[in-house]
Amino acid sequence: MIDKKLLDDQWVKLAPAFKARFRSIDEWYEWNTPSEEEIRWLKAIAKEIPKTVYPNPLLPPWKEIPGVNKYSMAWRMGGGDGYLEDFVDWLRSLPQEKRDRYLTDNPEPAGWEDFYAENPF
Repeated sequence: MIDKKLLDDQWVKLAPAFKARFRSIDEWYEWNTPSEEEIRWLKAIAKEIPKTVYPNPLLPPWKEIPGVNKYSMAWRMGGGDGYLEDFVDWLRSLPQEKRDRYLTDNPEPAGWEDFYAENPF
């Protein structure tokens, strides 16, 4: 959701061309807030988008894309970002016993130290 207070605070800094299109921040906010019909349409489209199917268990990120360290842009955008989010969500979904076993079987290699600690499960 859009933070209207932040937008109100930033309104005076917006480019003149933007301000020429919208008379006030309220007009912009209304223009950018989806209607119920648009929300239904977006949800319908979302159902049509195929979901990525990952193997179970998922490979840890350092095995999924070997040679790429945890600070690489590959993990911040594109497929790497999605994989990293899915991996963390998947690992969090495991029962504690299975998660502990997975973490033991897949220790963090050099360059990935503290990855598990930075993503608490």
